[in-house]
Formats: sequence, structure tokens, C-alpha cells
Amino acid sequence: YFGEVTPSRWARLQLMKMMSEFREGMWAVVQQAISTLDTDFVSYADERLGNCERLAARPQFEQWLVDAAAPAL
Repeated sequence: YFGEVTPSRWARLQLMKMMSEFREGMWAVVQQAISTLDTDFVSYADERLGNCERLAARPQFEQWLVDAAAPAL
């Protein structure tokens, strides 16, 4: 799409992956309280929020924040 992967674009992708996992996890938390489906939303939430936590714990996380704030160019 953009011709090259810049540090800013890569960082934004990684942060968006983390936030996608967070959103899915929070959706599952709500579903486990309100859904009538026979689905293990608790396990799904644990998995998604665990993925979010693992991404946030990566050593590159702080640099992703710095890089994402830079112009995408």
C-alpha cells in the first residue's frame, strides 16, 4: 500500500494489533455477562487479553510508542 515499511508504520501496526486484542477481550468480558450462547467467553477473553499483555510486555513496546508518534511519511 505504501511502498515500504517505515519504523512509524511498523510501530502503528504493532500497537493496532495490541488494541485489537484488547477490544476483542473486552467484548468477550461483556458477552460472558450478557450472552445466552453456550460459549466459553471467559477463556476467549483470557486468551485475547493475554495476547494484548504479551504485546505490551515486549521490549520494543516503548520504542513503538515513540516511533508511532513520528510522521508516517
